Amino acid sequence: MTQPVNQRDTEQITRRPRVADEVRDALRRLLLERELLPGDRLLVSDLAQRFGVSPTPVREALSLLEAEGLVAKRPRQGYVVGDLLDHGTLQSLYAVRLRLEPWAAGQAATHATAEQLDRLDAMCGAPPSPPDALSYHEYAGVQDQDLTFHGLVADASGNVVLGDVLGRLAPKLRQFHAYHQAGATELAWQEHRAIAEAIARGDADAAEAAMTAHLQAALERIRSATVR
Repeated sequence: MTQPVNQRDTEQITRRPRVADEVRDALRRLLLERELLPGDRLLVSDLAQRFGVSPTPVREALSLLEAEGLVAKRPRQGYVVGDLLDHGTLQSLYAVRLRLEPWAAGQAATHATAEQLDRLDAMCGAPPSPPDALSYHEYAGVQDQDLTFHGLVADASGNVVLGDVLGRLAPKLRQFHAYHQAGATELAWQEHRAIAEAIARGDADAAEAAMTAHLQAALERIRSATVR
């Protein structure tokens, strides 16, 4: 016989994912701002006390971050901050991006809706502040905008699988950018602007070329960046 719904249980079901998401976001900020470094242990009890929550949403948040590759679970240690993406892996990651994202930009030039074109244009509306005027936290925000822009291009391609694949790469890119700042936000904005304009014109070849040039330039900037 089905038991009647308990209001308290219902509240816990609807509330717990939200709390876990909030803890995940808070932990992610600590990672991006380097208050937590690769290899640091993440004790559930300490984190629960720090955030003023029960251990359950902390465990759920750590599980979510583990799926993103930002934390790892090690024998006899529990959760630790994940290792930084090394340059070899970064090279492989960009090799994948260079295969997929120029094609996505070309597809976007012929499939983007008016709403998607407006959103791409809005993201390129004004150049960012000079890199040396940005705080570390603000720089992380710029990188989030970069990932959002690339996500919009993928969505505008009309290929839902592509958007999902690229979305899985985003956490590792975000983590790497958190430790290595290329300091070329205005250049990246100019490159985004060229991509968006080519897509808006419906010029698939130009959109592909602009995306290829952007990714190659971004990889070169990262290679020459130093650890902050």
